[in-house]
Amino acid sequence: IAAVPAIGLIFYTRSGEQHLQLSHKIMHTRVMGQFAVITVMLGLMGFKEHMDRNGKFITQADADRQVQRMQAMRADFLARVEDGKRFQKSQNAIITHKKNKKNTTTTPPQTTTTTTS
Repeated sequence: IAAVPAIGLIFYTRSGEQHLQLSHKIMHTRVMGQFAVITVMLGLMGFKEHMDRNGKFITQADADRQVQRMQAMRADFLARVEDGKRFQKSQNAIITHKKNKKNTTTTPPQTTTTTTS
């Protein structure tokens, strides 16, 4: 698409040279046009290669895989939080049980003394 205007511009600039025959102008336009088109194509291919290697753009499949990975990490995190809560609850129950057991064993039993008069 960019080749047609480029070749037209080359031919237009060559048409001002009156000392060249039309066949020479066409030949110069063809050679310079080929050079221009090949240069543009090589530049475009080089830019595409650079963007493929270093670009920030990802495909939809890559984005979907990244979303799945993030969802799996979130589910794992939430499961570990729940495990931590259950562990903390069981530890608190053990501590409470030990405190209650300690309070019942350290309190001496009350004895009643009866006095006879």
